[in-house]
Amino acid sequence: MARMYPVLLRKSETVLSPRKSPRRKLNTPRLKRTRKNPRLEGYKKALEEAGIAFDPLYVLNRTGKGSSEQETGELIMKVMKEGRKADSIITSSDRAAFGAMKALGKVGFYSPEDVKLISFDNSPYSTMASPSITSLDRNPASLAEKACQILLDLIEGKEVNRENIIGVSLVERDSTR
Repeated sequence: MARMYPVLLRKSETVLSPRKSPRRKLNTPRLKRTRKNPRLEGYKKALEEAGIAFDPLYVLNRTGKGSSEQETGELIMKVMKEGRKADSIITSSDRAAFGAMKALGKVGFYSPEDVKLISFDNSPYSTMASPSITSLDRNPASLAEKACQILLDLIEGKEVNRENIIGVSLVERDSTR
């Protein structure tokens, strides 16, 4: 997933990365969360590779209480009104990017002229927006196929690999041009 960040880093100096706050998990040995957030880690890695210091003030956390469009929009408006400068935004979903784009317009900023915008999912939201939103396609068909195969293998009593990697692709659109 770190592949999407260099696209913005080539075109931007400051990146806001709104993401959803982690929810509390059951703390049982089987369900204990041991992995870090791969999106945030990819962001940090791309910044490091570009020689840019990580600034936690530019990672915005949603609460998950409202819609992703609404919460992301509110966060982006607050940051821009505070005068924090950013020339690119990475959102956790296309719906969140849609909210960010609306919020930018309300405070007089436009994508891609003022702020580059990129998201995750490659859902219909990314093509319905104007301008269309650059998005990371997580390949849900392959993900579902792999999950079903693992489930069938478990049902049949076969050993399964607990860690599987599904390829993703970056679909570049107008919001980063």
